[in-house]
Amino acid sequence: MVFPIFHLPLLIIISLVLIFLGISVYFREKKSITHKAFLFLALSILLWIAALYISDHPAFTSQALFWNKATVAAGFLMGLFLLYLVLVFPEKELSISLFWKIVLVISGVISCLSLFTDLIVKDVEFYSWGTNIIGGRLFLFSVIWSIFNMGAAAWAGIRKLKNSIGIERTQFKFLLT
Repeated sequence: MVFPIFHLPLLIIISLVLIFLGISVYFREKKSITHKAFLFLALSILLWIAALYISDHPAFTSQALFWNKATVAAGFLMGLFLLYLVLVFPEKELSISLFWKIVLVISGVISCLSLFTDLIVKDVEFYSWGTNIIGGRLFLFSVIWSIFNMGAAAWAGIRKLKNSIGIERTQFKFLLT
């Protein structure tokens, strides 16, 4: 299988930018829950990108299943931390309702199920272009949950955007973009 020569350098550049953004925002105000949430979002995106790349470049075919599971699990973490960031932004301390806490916990559980069981990713298929997952018994539920999670993040963000003014409004526009 031949991959364009720019994939790995591009992955490295994106990874460095994510690390720089996440760490620089975090160190601007370490105690801020929003800054911590942004760092976790950046790290989950980094994990997803790396796992996605490795899943299609396994050194041994026996590793393909693990890396595909890691890709799916990291995707759920991205959704979890995006929703979390939208819910806590621009606060400095945690204050979200029990409903949203339950949604976040379910997302975390699905991420763990993705990585450690065959309920979401049962196996992989190999193609000339890489690998493709074979869904487990909870695969459809996980897809529906992922759509719900992203929709909830968009809904909460748009709702907060409508109620924000000034610099906070501009920051929400960037976040939603």
